[in-house]
Amino acid sequence: MARIKATADEVELEGDYGMVAGLEVTCAKCGHTVEVFGTSDASERRGGVMLAEDCPRNERNFYVVYGPGADDASPIEYPGKPKKRSLL
Repeated sequence: MARIKATADEVELEGDYGMVAGLEVTCAKCGHTVEVFGTSDASERRGGVMLAEDCPRNERNFYVVYGPGADDASPIEYPGKPKKRSLL
């Protein structure tokens, strides 16, 4: 599984009751884009997951999403896996 850069740009998307804020997340490798509602960190993560699920090349990549206006030095950091605790 490769780590691929993706960029998120703020856009206006058509919702059920009018226009709403959203993100267009684009794969830097092939240019495939997905649209997600919302502009939060969770929306950026959702865009990365959608890119992985909908890859036109059928690749299983991990996407590091860079938010609107972010440079390469500050990707969205995902929380690490929780440490296993022993019950003993």
